[in-house]
Amino acid sequence: MFSRPDEREEVMGTGAFDCPQCECRRSYEYVRVVRFRSFPFFVAEIGTVREFVRCYGCRADYDLTVLNESSDGAPLIVPASWKLNSDPGAGQDRQVVELSEAAADELRRRMVVGRFDPTIAARIIPHAAGNGCEVRFDFPYSDGHDFLGRSRNIAVLVDRKDAEFLEGATVDFCDGQFRIRYAIQR
Repeated sequence: MFSRPDEREEVMGTGAFDCPQCECRRSYEYVRVVRFRSFPFFVAEIGTVREFVRCYGCRADYDLTVLNESSDGAPLIVPASWKLNSDPGAGQDRQVVELSEAAADELRRRMVVGRFDPTIAARIIPHAAGNGCEVRFDFPYSDGHDFLGRSRNIAVLVDRKDAEFLEGATVDFCDGQFRIRYAIQR
């Protein structure tokens, strides 16, 4: 049984920036291109191919570093997944996963490039197949169904339904992708 790799774009967030081509302040979308394989009964995400910013005005694509050149210094990305909850205590404190030093460094780099608010959390979403995972930035108390932990001074969110699969795991970053490592208990 064969499958073919495909790519799709996911809008991870929106904001405003100084577009080099339009030469004015424009809205943009923060886009992530993921590669996946389609099988008869499921789709397996292989990994992130690239991330970029697309201007709503001229529709040109730019490297994320273009966000560093904003004139007003305001936070530029508002993650598409933000869902504010009226009860900020709705999330439960529980350390489900740890971050490796490489993963923490990559998350800090993305936070700086994206100019995220320091209170933002990294949401860990395991892939359905393999040891990969997706990491998105999210509001720490999004829906009350999350466990909130802290690793290497970064807030980490894990959905309850994923917690049993991630319990005790370490999220690592290597070869441009986030991976999940499990400790072997003897």
